[in-house]
Amino acid sequence: MLTNNQHTYGSISKLLHWLTAVLVIALLIIGSYMVGLSDEDIWYYRSLDLHQITGIVVWLLMWLTLLWRLITPPPQTLLTVGTWINRLRWLVHNLLKLMILIQPVLGYLFATSWGDPIEVYELFEIPALTEFSKRTSELIIDAHAYLAYSIAALITLHVLATLKHHFIDRDAVLKRML
Repeated sequence: MLTNNQHTYGSISKLLHWLTAVLVIALLIIGSYMVGLSDEDIWYYRSLDLHQITGIVVWLLMWLTLLWRLITPPPQTLLTVGTWINRLRWLVHNLLKLMILIQPVLGYLFATSWGDPIEVYELFEIPALTEFSKRTSELIIDAHAYLAYSIAALITLHVLATLKHHFIDRDAVLKRML
């Protein structure tokens, strides 16, 4: 079954969800690794290339996910989930989606803040829109870092809530996405 129905997510929704999840976690790991490297280290630039292209892919995947959701709405909320839990779920999911859309834009603004384009594996370039001052560039990278921490926190909350549903409530929340 490709599309969602009242009871479960379809194959395409599952693929988009899990692919995005794996790539976002990879971005968080690569980003954390890069922070510890000097900009004179060859691994910094290799990691940066991988981080940038993966960020672009995640941004595109998130837009595809939102488009797919318009085509095929998610399953109905389980009756075992209370009203305030459902509101919290809605808030966490939508904040996470919004943050995942904003994060690559901040990364792009920082990477091009000196007016240089982003070169993607010597295949093509993404041009810079403008040049920023050093102070603005620092604010952008700080926002990128704090947003990464926020994304990691929301992912942790999302995973813990899912595990609670699966092991304590014993409902179908996790099963619908597997």
